[in-house]
Amino acid sequence: MIEFDTCIVAVLRSADLSVLGSINAYKSVVSLLLGTLLLGEIPTLMGGIGILLIVSGSDFIVDKASGSPQAAGLAGFFKSPGIRLRFAALILSAMEASFLKKAVLLSSPVVTFSSGAFWGFPWLLWCCFSWPKSTPGEK
Repeated sequence: MIEFDTCIVAVLRSADLSVLGSINAYKSVVSLLLGTLLLGEIPTLMGGIGILLIVSGSDFIVDKASGSPQAAGLAGFFKSPGIRLRFAALILSAMEASFLKKAVLLSSPVVTFSSGAFWGFPWLLWCCFSWPKSTPGEK
C-alpha cells in the first residue's frame, strides 16, 4: 500500500487531476487481468465488454490539441510521466489486491492483516524518515 501512495504523491505533482481521476476506471481492468493470471479467475462476457468500454472510452479523455503530449491520441496518452506513474500506482494496487485475496484464501483475514502490518511497518518507517522534506510552494 505504501508503494501505491508513494506513486500517487509523485503523480499529483506532475499531471492534471481531471485526467488522473478518470484513469481510476482502469483499476478494474488491471485487477481483472491480474486476477486471471494470478488467481485463475476467468472474466465473464460482461467483464470483457466492460474492459472494452473502459479502454475505448480512454480516447475521449485524451487532449488532442496540437502541441500537447497526448496529441497523438491514445498512443500519446502514455507519454505523460504523470499518467505513467498513475498506471504504475494502479498496477501496484491491483497486484496487492490479488495477493491479499490469495493470502486470505490460504489462511485467514487475521493472519493476513497481521503479516501485512508486521512486514509493512519497516517500509513505512523507511519512507517516513527518508522522504525528502519540502516546503509549501516548492515543486
